[in-house]
Amino acid sequence: MPMGIKQQNDIMRATIDVWEDKVFLNEKEYPAGHFATEVLNLPPGFVDTTAKKALDLMSLLPYITYQPEDEKLAEIFPQIKQIVIEIFEDLSVIEPFSLWNIKEEQGLAEAMFSKDSLNDLRNRPMAWDFIKIYLSALISVPFAVYHFAEAVIDLERNCLCRLDKRTETYFAMGVNDTFNHPEFKKFISETQVHEIEPFTYSPKMTSSYCFARDPKHYGEMIFVNRLFFDRYMDFFVYDLLNGMHHGHAPSKCQNCGRYFLTTDARKPKYCDGMAPQNPHYTCRQYGAMNQQKEKNANHPVFQIYKTRTSTIRKHHQRGKITDEERQEAMKVCEELRDRALFDTEFAQGEYLRLMEQDAIYAEVSRRLGYGDTHDK
Repeated sequence: MPMGIKQQNDIMRATIDVWEDKVFLNEKEYPAGHFATEVLNLPPGFVDTTAKKALDLMSLLPYITYQPEDEKLAEIFPQIKQIVIEIFEDLSVIEPFSLWNIKEEQGLAEAMFSKDSLNDLRNRPMAWDFIKIYLSALISVPFAVYHFAEAVIDLERNCLCRLDKRTETYFAMGVNDTFNHPEFKKFISETQVHEIEPFTYSPKMTSSYCFARDPKHYGEMIFVNRLFFDRYMDFFVYDLLNGMHHGHAPSKCQNCGRYFLTTDARKPKYCDGMAPQNPHYTCRQYGAMNQQKEKNANHPVFQIYKTRTSTIRKHHQRGKITDEERQEAMKVCEELRDRALFDTEFAQGEYLRLMEQDAIYAEVSRRLGYGDTHDK
């Protein structure tokens, strides 16, 4: 059987299979530390919106008691249903929640907090316990995400990015020093809601063993450690520390600002995601290109680029081209320059011709829909 099969992964429990430097969730393989890193890339406004919804839901929780004739329940059930659906929608862009069938989770909420369900629940006192556990878990998850991300972003900023080596020994010393430092404890005290999912670096879990096929030797079987987490704070912290145990850790891309997982001992600067400045290149490629630009200002590719862009600026200052044409012309020059830096054959051939003034303005006219080229 494959790893990660028959796991329970929902709002109340997380389950992963751990083998060597990998974790398996719902039959898919990830490097240790993957989830602890991805959760750092919270969407803008997550804390202000989703955490507030969780607090709104918490304020309604005291009414979820077995009182069959309580009319207040009929009033708040639609409110609870709407908040639950919205929280799942917010979580749907964050791993591991984005790996779930969110529509199915929302459908469960629709059914659980419907009018028909309320009528049925009035005759089933034991069902109220499940609803309270379910809602309590849902309330805690946004705070687990927020508190963990705040703590680890601070760890990365003040410790990980400064380490001379990114190995288990250096990670262990750095994390131990940081998490026990008075300044870190003060930071946690001032930024977190202590009653709900507080940050901890001592994750709790239960474990068992299951059997799976050996990924390296098909046909052979191995023992795999299966871990169960009742709190998502424990899940994220374990993944962070387990990743560091294998030399994996979060790092912040100096180009796009996203956090990405490093899996070797090098001190990284850039991720392999697409560069926001130019979708044709990764941040790693774009960063390398900028470094090359700084080190090789006299490179022929840059000399041609500087000459042409200088002419474009002069034409704009003299009123020969509009601001829109100037911006588009600069964009064309940048694209040709970037291509030339990564394609030696292009740099030695078509680059010079396409960087001629008439060719640049012809391309600008084509892109802006002018038809015939303007005379400059």
